[in-house]
Amino acid sequence: MPEYVLFDIDSSPLPTYGNQEGKGFNYHYQAHDYHPKVCFDVLTENLLRTTLYDGTDYCSKDSSDFLKPLIAEYKKNYPFVHLTPKQRLPS
Repeated sequence: MPEYVLFDIDSSPLPTYGNQEGKGFNYHYQAHDYHPKVCFDVLTENLLRTTLYDGTDYCSKDSSDFLKPLIAEYKKNYPFVHLTPKQRLPS
């Protein structure tokens, strides 16, 4: 486990075909899709968490709620890991 963790939250279109529940038309991608949110640790490139959203949701929707369980897990299981904003990482 590294000394520091840098969370990177992003989303990506996941195309749908047919009549899947929760799909939506995403105007940015001009497609019917889901819009899953993902969180990676930038330093290790590990996928830490993902949640499926419908295609009309923005990447930033509910981001703080998305991160809360992940931060709680790190604080409980890895108390020595610094959860520091990127601008505060040592050079």
